[in-house]
Amino acid sequence: MKRISFVVLLLASMAAAQDQPAQAAAPTQKQEQFTSNLVERPIAPTFSDVNCSGFVTRQALPMTNLVAGAERTPQATRFGQRDTIFLKGGEYSVGQQFRLVRRVKDPNNNEIVRRQRKTLRDTGDLWTDLGIVRVTDIDKGVAVVNVEFACEPIEVGDLAIPFEERPIVPFSRKPIEFKEWAVATTGETGRIVGARDFDYLIGTGRKVYVNIGSGKGLKAGDYLRVTRGYGNDEQAAVDRISEEVGNLEDAADRMPRAPKPSEADLPRHGIGEMLVLSVTPDTATAMVTVAREDIHIGDRVEVEASQR
Repeated sequence: MKRISFVVLLLASMAAAQDQPAQAAAPTQKQEQFTSNLVERPIAPTFSDVNCSGFVTRQALPMTNLVAGAERTPQATRFGQRDTIFLKGGEYSVGQQFRLVRRVKDPNNNEIVRRQRKTLRDTGDLWTDLGIVRVTDIDKGVAVVNVEFACEPIEVGDLAIPFEERPIVPFSRKPIEFKEWAVATTGETGRIVGARDFDYLIGTGRKVYVNIGSGKGLKAGDYLRVTRGYGNDEQAAVDRISEEVGNLEDAADRMPRAPKPSEADLPRHGIGEMLVLSVTPDTATAMVTVAREDIHIGDRVEVEASQR
């Protein structure tokens, strides 16, 4: 009888325990101190970034030294690294270096922002970097050169200009603390007028061209803050739709409309940051190091007052 009573009491205790809500376990010290290992780190520019980024310039380049062919002509029409090619049109010396470039034009006539193509034309010609070559021999006034470094395929007719070294820009930033609002600038401002490979929407690591340069005190290694205004002309075509269709709220016509604020009344909205790779008197080539949203052609750039 005692054994039966004990079993009944045990079963009753178990049933009561099941009816009580389970208490959450207290967090351990390890759980309380847990932090994510995801850290936004800046991208340091490489030799390729600096020497294959292209440039925009108003200055006329000497159209003297041209690629005339290669050791595999006519079987091959495109050449690359370690190939032997020929330069014709100037005076050469063994050991002389040249940078190969090509003037390019965007075949797409569509504009992501208004007056995009005119702004680029007013800024200068767009050139793409093809590579770096060195003269190894000269025969019949033709330079035999070795392609020491190639960015893109080289073709007959490409231009060779005297080589000027582009030093790797200093880069020592710690994990990014990007400020979206209220950043002091020097007052020098410009616009993004183009991008490498004719990109329209630009992200981290991509190269862009801006219409301010060494004439405004800009130099390689400076940082530019990217901002976007609130005017309709500065928005991408898809973002202009909402303003162009007007207010669709039925009740809006029966309510007083708030005055439209001027550009000067609104905060400057930072959307990214760029590191200047090289400059000309009127332009600069930069690499995007921070992009909090899509950067596009026409966005503004400001020279940061305190270069970190």
